[in-house]
Amino acid sequence: MSTIHSEPPAHNPLLLNEQPPIGARTGQILTDLKALLTKDNIDQLLRHPNAASSTKALKKLGDLLTREKITALLCAPEAKAYARTLVEMGMQLKEDSINPRLKAVTVDLIKSARQENEKRHFDLICMIATIDPDNDTALWSAISDWQQSMSKLHHRARGCERTAKTFIDIGSRLSKSKIDAWPGAS
Repeated sequence: MSTIHSEPPAHNPLLLNEQPPIGARTGQILTDLKALLTKDNIDQLLRHPNAASSTKALKKLGDLLTREKITALLCAPEAKAYARTLVEMGMQLKEDSINPRLKAVTVDLIKSARQENEKRHFDLICMIATIDPDNDTALWSAISDWQQSMSKLHHRARGCERTAKTFIDIGSRLSKSKIDAWPGAS
């Protein structure tokens, strides 16, 4: 005859590694979102979109804004307060808010490119004036370095635009009308 044990085993590694259900972590989700979406962080992510820290932050942002987690926030007992907070975050990421920041970043990139070009231009003129006609590898190397530098700035500018688009998309998902119409929201 067997007996039924109603107590869990004393040591079960699977139980130790389990995450609490999303409903139990809703407050932490909002705390993490607020930390990621400060004005300084948004500016930093726009300015350095290809940095490892930016990639990590944007991935975490995506992980925090899954359909499942937003639904958990909007179905929690504090759903009204959470919805207000999400809408406020969405306002911060609206196109009207992100575009001026992107413009400032773009102006800084153009300024950097202009300064880089002026410096390289002067260096190339000096090099051309003093070059040995039989050995022009230094000149070609300098031109190649300049092209790589411009390519990096162009790549960074595209990254800034992608990051701005990501923010605007998130802002639109967190608009009042979308939050109010969210399936499962109370």
